[in-house]
Amino acid sequence: MTDDTVTEREATERRLIDAIKSDPEAVATFVHQHGHTEKLLDRTTTSSDTTAAKDITGEKDRLNQVVEDNTGELANGLERVVQLERDGDLETLVGLANTVSLLAAAVDDDIIMSVSELGSSLGEIADTTANPDTVVGIQALMNGIGEGANGSTGRMGIIGLVRALRDPNVQRGLGFLIAVTRSTGEDLQQQYEGIE
Repeated sequence: MTDDTVTEREATERRLIDAIKSDPEAVATFVHQHGHTEKLLDRTTTSSDTTAAKDITGEKDRLNQVVEDNTGELANGLERVVQLERDGDLETLVGLANTVSLLAAAVDDDIIMSVSELGSSLGEIADTTANPDTVVGIQALMNGIGEGANGSTGRMGIIGLVRALRDPNVQRGLGFLIAVTRSTGEDLQQQYEGIE
């Protein structure tokens, strides 16, 4: 081919491309009317078949190279899979993987928020119990429960109750219980108002 032929061919191709861009329907009608449709489709099919064949060949070559480069590792992996199948553990392993996948899918934003709120609540409880006054109060209450539960107390009537009320320790204990009850009531009221 001469340079003139190449240039003439390039010019024709450019005119054809411009014609397709400007009026693709007219070009399609022209090709169909002059009986070139079959040739065009055959050429396109052959071209796409050739491209697909080249892609498949390239993938096969790449796969062969990977197998050649990793023969030992692939053989070890296949031996492990075969051993798992023989022992009956392969099905268990697949089931475990499916379970993990389902659990991962089940963890959604609501669960994360719920756990976060629980952690926040536990933090508030930890802060409250770290207060020295709370620690002293809880220890005193626990000691009192222990003393009361040891069985040294008997039945007490009205007169015994009135006598006990004169004891400064009983008065202090009742004051403590009343303060706890009052504070608990106030906290409950605030929490109920926060919910409403």
